[in-house]
Amino acid sequence: MEIETPAKFIRKVVDEKVPLHVDQFFRNLLSKVFGLQHNIIEERGLEIDIALFEFKKPKVIAEAKWKKFVSRNEIRNIEVNLNST
Repeated sequence: MEIETPAKFIRKVVDEKVPLHVDQFFRNLLSKVFGLQHNIIEERGLEIDIALFEFKKPKVIAEAKWKKFVSRNEIRNIEVNLNST
C-alpha cells in the first residue's frame, strides 16, 4: 500500500534540513581548503556555524545562511556575534 506524503510536510523537512547540510558542506570544504580542524562554537547563547582551528586556536570563523534574503539587521547581529568570538 502506498501512502502519499503531503507536499507541505516535504517542504517543511527540506526547509529545516537543507540549511544544516549547507553548513556542514561549507564547514568541510573550508576545512579542507585551509587544512584546519573544524568545529561548531556553541556557548553563551551564541552559535557559530563554521569555526576552523589550528592547534585549538580559532583561525577562521564564518556564518552560513541559506535563504533568499538576509536583512541588514541580521548581518549586523552576525557581525556582533563574530566579533565577540
